[in-house]
Amino acid sequence: MAHRLGEDITAARVRDWARRSRRPGDRLHGLLPGHHLPGQGRGTTWYRIDQAAQVEMLTRTSRAGAARGVELTPAA
Repeated sequence: MAHRLGEDITAARVRDWARRSRRPGDRLHGLLPGHHLPGQGRGTTWYRIDQAAQVEMLTRTSRAGAARGVELTPAA
């Protein structure tokens, strides 16, 4: 999933967004909930690509934090 969101997105970045999504005071709160397959306990956590893309857009266009080094271009 990380590679589909951009060349500068890593699995660690997605996990960070997920942690922030669980924090009530964070602006990403509730935007990237994790999903687990029924009957497998915690196991692998899955995230929806559309929700991750929304979080990626919000963080990329934010003025807060470190600038990201990827040029934004319109979708084809």
